[in-house]
Amino acid sequence: MERKDTFRQANAYAMTHGIVLGAWGIATLLLTVVSLQRPLFAFATDTLLVLSPFVAAALTIRFRQKTCRPGEAFSFGSGYIHTMLEGLYACVWIALGVFVYFSYMDGGAFFDSLEAMFAQPESQELVARLDGMGYFDDLYAATGAENMGQVVGALRELSPANYAGMVVSTTLFTAPVISLFVALLTMRRSRY
Repeated sequence: MERKDTFRQANAYAMTHGIVLGAWGIATLLLTVVSLQRPLFAFATDTLLVLSPFVAAALTIRFRQKTCRPGEAFSFGSGYIHTMLEGLYACVWIALGVFVYFSYMDGGAFFDSLEAMFAQPESQELVARLDGMGYFDDLYAATGAENMGQVVGALRELSPANYAGMVVSTTLFTAPVISLFVALLTMRRSRY
């Protein structure tokens, strides 16, 4: 009975914390869109992305503080379950945000910005150097493109549901690993 209550408690907190983490992810994605037109925001985008696991850890520590008395043990399993569920709930919100953005708000502006970025002389020079090293060979093979302009055209053809699905699949691969590290970081042995 205690195990079931522990899962329910972790799930309840994870739902709430998933909203916070999802809002963090949506903010990161919106900054990514802005950074295509204003490169100054690229650093902020990268910072938010790198800090995401730390936000998840902070929310798991908050869960630990709310559910455990000072000095009481907090198991690896509780931390893992909470962080994993928190990531999955956040994933749902982020995927919804991506779908809504590309379906109703973007109107092709994201891909127009990508095309404009690749049209700049400094970008063309970098792409040409990377292309010469075979850096984009797999990307070209996957899309049937011969240059980055055609790659952007292929990306433009994908539906908003495809991009939302990419968020879900990426989370399914990364959340178990991140949850492992967060659970190790947040677990605590009993002082009693």
